[in-house]
Amino acid sequence: MNFDSRPLSEKSKSSAITKFLPSGYGLKFFTIALLSLVLLFPASLIKGLVQERNFFKKEAERDVATIMGGHPKIQGLILTLPYKILPSENNRDPGEGRIQVLPTSLNIKGNLKSDHRHKGIYSIPVYSGDFEFAGEFSQPDWSSIDVSPDQVIWSKAIISLCINEVRGITESPKLLINGVPHIFSPPSIDMMGLSEAGNSMSAINRDDFFKNGLSVSATVKIHGSEGIYFTPVAGDSKIEISSDWDSPSFVGDFAATHTIKEGEGFNAVWSVSRFNTTFPLVRVSNSDLNSRINPDKSKFGVEFHESVDRYVLTERASKYALLFIVMTFSAFFLFEVVSKQRLHMIQYLFAGLAICLFYLLLLSISEHVAFQFAYICAALFTAICVTLYSSAIFKSTSRGILMGSFLGILYGYLWILLQAENFSLLFGSVGLFTILCTLMYLTRNVNWFQHSENPDLAKG
Repeated sequence: MNFDSRPLSEKSKSSAITKFLPSGYGLKFFTIALLSLVLLFPASLIKGLVQERNFFKKEAERDVATIMGGHPKIQGLILTLPYKILPSENNRDPGEGRIQVLPTSLNIKGNLKSDHRHKGIYSIPVYSGDFEFAGEFSQPDWSSIDVSPDQVIWSKAIISLCINEVRGITESPKLLINGVPHIFSPPSIDMMGLSEAGNSMSAINRDDFFKNGLSVSATVKIHGSEGIYFTPVAGDSKIEISSDWDSPSFVGDFAATHTIKEGEGFNAVWSVSRFNTTFPLVRVSNSDLNSRINPDKSKFGVEFHESVDRYVLTERASKYALLFIVMTFSAFFLFEVVSKQRLHMIQYLFAGLAICLFYLLLLSISEHVAFQFAYICAALFTAICVTLYSSAIFKSTSRGILMGSFLGILYGYLWILLQAENFSLLFGSVGLFTILCTLMYLTRNVNWFQHSENPDLAKG
């Protein structure tokens, strides 16, 4: 017979300590909680894999952008007037300067046709478009630049088309100056902070320019990838873009009035007045203002994104991994309490790993098929796996089906959270509160000291 030879005082201390330690179902619940935290490690590995695959996609997008001409930034039409710098005491070898005149009004119309280019398993949105430019120039305020019209070399006036990505221009632009065709040449002059895609030298009649101004129009074919941007460098700018892409994202400092018709594309219009632009309508090459001008500060445009980004949705879904693991373990634990059938922690581990692999299945399948179909497949495979395993370990088909149905409800709940992006926090917090209340209700009569070796503790 085994007798406890410890003094009575030590027995009392041991009993007092044991009273506050988890035992029975309490110990099992504590162990399950630790296992849930352990399973966050493989879940985090899968989340890291999602980020890695997203990085590979970004690399593919950069490669396609290099081929397609990148993300064009269109600034419009610019008039450059060379002028003779008058000799002075400080400048005995004056040479020539340049006056840059921006259009008083500029209209740009573009029609973009979307397409896709494939790089490995990735499909990258690209486009090709026809653009029409129409600008009106008037004589500058000569007093603001301290240059006389007599200094201007009118025979060397230059009209420039300003687009930052020359690679995206697929054909030679066509140019009309006061209705007369002209030929564009490759970039050749400093645009004082702007980007030049080509220019045309044209003699301008001074008197006609002073009286009627200058009307310039141009057409150009451009292709690019993912987006196109504009910088309002005219007095009043109006840009109208239409496309068959039905999931555009409008970005930048100026809002567009737009209409989007599902399956038919979109039409967007930006109107920017001279009060909203930071560019002076006229400036000279030796001005200190040139160094302070940054065209990217006031750019706007439209970006072509996939309506469903598989990597963003998969990463958002993976944030709920702990919730799914805890809920699955909670269901196992409740079945264990009800059936009086003990489960080994390895069995909990296998079920938890199946839940983690759901996200890996979702990631891998969604790279080849639509995300909705991938989600259904991953959820169905995981639910079937856990259902069959639950039926085997509980030796009850009904409990297995009940477990599978419970997982099906959870995956349906997760799908709602993924779709309701703006309300995901609300739905998530209400759902978690409901789940906690349900667990508290179902376990209200559980004796957490059951199976304890201490009969006093078993009595509660």
